[in-house]
Amino acid sequence: MFWGMLILLYLPNGEWGISGGFFIMSYLVNAFFMVMKKLRESIWEMHMLQNIAGFFAFIICMIVARSDDFQYFSNWLFALLLIIWLVLLCLFTFGAVDKNPGMLYWLFTETAENRKVQVVRYKRIIKRFFNIFLSLFLLMFWIFIENTLEFYYTNRKTLEFNLSDFWGSMIVQSFFLSVIISVLVSLLKTNVTKIISCCLWGLAVASYIQVMIFDRDLGITDAYAIKWSDYSGKMIMTGIVWGICIVVPVILFAKFKNKFFSILKYVAVCLLCIQISATIYLVIKSGGYRNTSEAEITNYYVSGKNEYTVSEEKNIFVFVLDTYSNDFIDEMTEQYPDALEPLHDFTYYDNYDSKYDGTALAMNYLLTGQEFDNTIPCREYSKEAFHSEKAVEFYNTLKEQQYSCNIYTDKATVSFLNAKNLYEYYDNVQENADGEILVDYHAVRKNIIKGAMYKVLPLALKRFSLVVTSDFDGAVSSSGGGEDSPDLDDDFYLKLQTQGLEYNSSSGTFTIYHFSGMHDYGDGKGKNLPEAAYDNLNDVYVFLDELKNMGVYDNSTIIITADHGKIMTVDGIQPIFFIKEPYKKNDRLAVCSSPVSAEEFMPTIMKLITGESKDKTIYDYEADENRSRSVYIRQYKENISDLLKNDSANYACLYKYTYQGDKDELRKYAGAKPKQKIPLIDFWY
Repeated sequence: MFWGMLILLYLPNGEWGISGGFFIMSYLVNAFFMVMKKLRESIWEMHMLQNIAGFFAFIICMIVARSDDFQYFSNWLFALLLIIWLVLLCLFTFGAVDKNPGMLYWLFTETAENRKVQVVRYKRIIKRFFNIFLSLFLLMFWIFIENTLEFYYTNRKTLEFNLSDFWGSMIVQSFFLSVIISVLVSLLKTNVTKIISCCLWGLAVASYIQVMIFDRDLGITDAYAIKWSDYSGKMIMTGIVWGICIVVPVILFAKFKNKFFSILKYVAVCLLCIQISATIYLVIKSGGYRNTSEAEITNYYVSGKNEYTVSEEKNIFVFVLDTYSNDFIDEMTEQYPDALEPLHDFTYYDNYDSKYDGTALAMNYLLTGQEFDNTIPCREYSKEAFHSEKAVEFYNTLKEQQYSCNIYTDKATVSFLNAKNLYEYYDNVQENADGEILVDYHAVRKNIIKGAMYKVLPLALKRFSLVVTSDFDGAVSSSGGGEDSPDLDDDFYLKLQTQGLEYNSSSGTFTIYHFSGMHDYGDGKGKNLPEAAYDNLNDVYVFLDELKNMGVYDNSTIIITADHGKIMTVDGIQPIFFIKEPYKKNDRLAVCSSPVSAEEFMPTIMKLITGESKDKTIYDYEADENRSRSVYIRQYKENISDLLKNDSANYACLYKYTYQGDKDELRKYAGAKPKQKIPLIDFWY
């Protein structure tokens, strides 16, 4: 009751129901164990177990929680108290608790007067402590120290925080958690602690095997939903491996006793030394503990300025719905035959090619028209692309035609494009000269742990620890500016419905809305693919209705496309592309199968605003034209030579596939090696 009332004082709003549930569970546990003769005859010992559980739950939560975010752990404290108490009750009932004079349980429960006259068995207690500590710290080190560091190093080019913002606390917390849990387990008898140690050692080995062997061909969690059913066979296989790793050490201990356990402890020490060496190497490669993030927040940011405004005279609106493959349209219309009816004034180019997979490459190309240059660092390519003759001419023409330019996208995409590059062309990109960098340590630590857990968990449990790029949005911010960040995705459409649009003072607007699109499908929101595809278009339809209400729908150019389709495959890489020209009226959606690509995106807009373009547009290709197009697919590092040859984080190269025809022709290359392999010297992530 004391612990329950204490926790209620710290509960965040809206979580009273959870605590009520814990209260009920605690009393049910009480009632269950009170029928057992052993505890019924010793209510005092039962209460002592409650006190021990409360003490250790409180200490563990104090170690895990920083002083400024203890509120997040109020319910965790209650839950942990209940779990520890339940485990201790079970172990006590089955005689696993060591109540001998001089041992830890005796020290916790005996009176001060009796403790004075008894000899405490320090050597035996310390030996029992290390029996559990070595295996536990091996597991803790592998998950919370090495794998959080490895997750950070792999993604260091997109994460805006530094190693020191989370890793020091991870080391301290892992060590002291191992210490306090080892002390708690030392309450038990020697053989029980050794069995638990064998299980923990097996978990550490199993998680190591999981990372090094079984995680190599998993899909990317923030691109589109992983089809877990495709991995059912491997789930069973990995489950068996995990079971073997845990059970075999216990069996060997039961057969060989202390001889095997001595070997196990020496192996644990050796594995710890290996992990420490690998960790030191990773720290050095990351730039040291006091490193500076490669995606360090800059003095420029994308604001929400003019996000809900339109021009009375002329408008170009481009909706870029991330990861929206044109394959999804086919699946959507099977379930929702009338889903495209609101687009009756549009033309659907169902053979449109994005050229590149992944937002970093595709968005840089879409906004500059410059081919990727693999001979220079990626950020240098982006800078040169935005300062290229083609990009400068395009944006200068927009300005000459009196268009204001605005782009609304997420922080990850801004890091790929570089806000400073955008600042020169887009009016809503602002300079923040004197902002103080603020780090949300709770969000950083929570998501970095999720990323580490995703790696080490068995395949069947990974879906419960998904982490995506957008989880880190807002983890780092600037106090001196950037508060007026744009509304994206659901926030944009909800606000649009409540406040609508308004006119701005410009004679023309060129606006790009880059939203998560089918990333929502991959973020595990419970929708199937056709539903997610349909909902994305329905959201855009809200915008179209507002344009009609404002009376500017007819004079507007509207493009609904995607930066790319599915990633890391030619099977479904083609994105959607719908376009409505000014004053275009159709009875129904027109479909064109011309072999066009993102290469024609900027020339087509030039043609629409000036009446001419020196480069080919989407209107310059016939449906049956025999055109060769190429797509570039990122490929992971495949072997040790890839790891040694370059430092491009996740990716070693691009595979170039050249094809003629439509997406079905391109699909034939799925799984095939390309004729051209383009090495990468680095990458954004």
